[in-house]
Amino acid sequence: MTALRAMTTTATRRWLVIGAAIAVVLTGCTAEDRDNIRDVVGSAVATDGAEAPATEAAAATEAPAATEAPAATEAPAATEAPAQTEAPAATEAPAETTDADAQDWLPWLLAALAAILVVGFLVSALRRGSDRRRAGRAALSSRLGTLVGTGRWLHDQGIPEVQRTNDPVQLQQFWQTTRQRMVAMEEEVATMLLDAEGDPLANALKQLDQASTTLRSAVDGDVSLRREPGANPELVTESMRNVTDRRREFNQALDRVASFR
Repeated sequence: MTALRAMTTTATRRWLVIGAAIAVVLTGCTAEDRDNIRDVVGSAVATDGAEAPATEAAAATEAPAATEAPAATEAPAATEAPAQTEAPAATEAPAETTDADAQDWLPWLLAALAAILVVGFLVSALRRGSDRRRAGRAALSSRLGTLVGTGRWLHDQGIPEVQRTNDPVQLQQFWQTTRQRMVAMEEEVATMLLDAEGDPLANALKQLDQASTTLRSAVDGDVSLRREPGANPELVTESMRNVTDRRREFNQALDRVASFR
């Protein structure tokens, strides 16, 4: 198969050379000369199959004319167009463009990821801060509830019970129990003042602490006076009126603290 292809190729090239030579010669000959040459070529074609060695020799003798064949056979050079189809090289442009685009987008992608991380961190921090503040408000509300509850009991039950008692022994017992709860409440107020420093609640707590201290001092004096044998009734009345006034002030301060719950 390979030998057949080689022979076909050789024959084709031979006829191309012959044709080119004839064309060159015809361009410089007269009509009569061209007729003679045509007859010669016809006879050569007829005898080509039987006299291949002779025709090859004849082709070899016409080699000088064949040397001009490359100029005529330059047309096949156009077949080199596929070599110019170096489109694959052009197809590298998309790859370069893609690489360039990737390089252009990479910083933006990293910046977007960094922004997402920062926003997520801020949101998480704000959420944690909000949770802490919410928990702090809940704890403060609970403490205020306990504080106000103790104050209400002192104002509504504890101190009125002390004022109604006339027996010196019971008076002392009732007051000691009530006084202990009152002192415990004042200690809680002092602790909350440290936590609420700079907060509007601090002013209300300070007023409550002052009102409680004043009320406790007034009840101390009243109990001591009434436990004395033969105490002056007018002094006792004045002392009890003073306790009542201090209770009112204490209740007003307690209402201001309760408004922060």
